[in-house]
Amino acid sequence: MSPVDPVRAFRSALARVAGADAALFETPGTTIVREAGRQGTSVASAYCVGAHALVRCDPAIAPRVEALLVDGPDHAIDLDRFEALLRPGAETMHGRGLVHVMGDLADMQVGGPAGEVRTLDRVADRDLIAGLVAADEEGADEAEIDMDELDERIVGVVRDSVLVAYASECPWDTDGSFADIGVMTHPDHRGQRLGHAVVVEVTRSIDDAGRIPMYRCNLDNTASRALCQAVGYTEVAALAAVSLRSD
Repeated sequence: MSPVDPVRAFRSALARVAGADAALFETPGTTIVREAGRQGTSVASAYCVGAHALVRCDPAIAPRVEALLVDGPDHAIDLDRFEALLRPGAETMHGRGLVHVMGDLADMQVGGPAGEVRTLDRVADRDLIAGLVAADEEGADEAEIDMDELDERIVGVVRDSVLVAYASECPWDTDGSFADIGVMTHPDHRGQRLGHAVVVEVTRSIDDAGRIPMYRCNLDNTASRALCQAVGYTEVAALAAVSLRSD
């Protein structure tokens, strides 16, 4: 694929949500965007990127969010303050996450048993995937494995009829030129660089398709953070999300 600055591309994609360009994140401030696609969710998400904070929210709760973020548009709210201000009216605190992107694949650190990685079929290999989900439902939730709507492109490592590592890709809902990676390793097979191997394979597949690989993970998932950094991903944003109670 042609060289693309993935960090600038990410900033541009996120800024378009606010009707702005990538320069938005070079200026201190907080921008609140009412998103029609979030209507009825009662969710507000804060993205801290560069010098700026972008808050994306359900239009119905936007007035409440705007009233709480009292520091003014020239101050970038940080995640601590965002959560503290919204917590009293929160139904659910969804926690924090990090967003990473991959740049030049020449810098990617290959490792793990790459020869064992193979493509999985959503139908023929469904039972294998279901077995992995049953082994760690919380891990499957973080990897966004939805048995009712499996991602189109899935790779894995199978040993003795057990799926021990899984990675998939799907278009980022904000900009389809990015592909978001989900990854999971069976709890009985961790520490063998299996996750590394499947992430490398999916990253290559995304790049070959002319899209930008994206890796999101929870802030408190130290193993996942270490994995994406070991492969060569670069952090581009920190985020937090809150669901507010109905008035």
